[in-house]
Amino acid sequence: MDVKASQAATTATAANNISDAKLKKVCQDFESIFTAKIMKGMRETVQTSDLFGSEKEESTFRDMLDDEYAKRASEQSSTGIADALYRQLSQINKPHGPQIPLKDSISAVEK
Repeated sequence: MDVKASQAATTATAANNISDAKLKKVCQDFESIFTAKIMKGMRETVQTSDLFGSEKEESTFRDMLDDEYAKRASEQSSTGIADALYRQLSQINKPHGPQIPLKDSISAVEK
């Protein structure tokens, strides 16, 4: 394998690692949003009082608190949603079959 092909393979590996990191981050963000929505739905089933101020102020604070709880839970992979989603999406993202550099495949066709 010549130097250019080696550099291309290294670049492809680096790009794949970056895309894996991005995919993990997106999956973690999805888990955080999903968990926050579940928590918001659970909060709507609980009756509130005016003990700590108006309902609007308390609702705003609780929404922000729930978002932070969901973010922390997703960082610790407590639900496993992000891991499962990453496994599924990373299988779709992987190339299938042996990978032949474009230069080698063109020269094989010309022969």
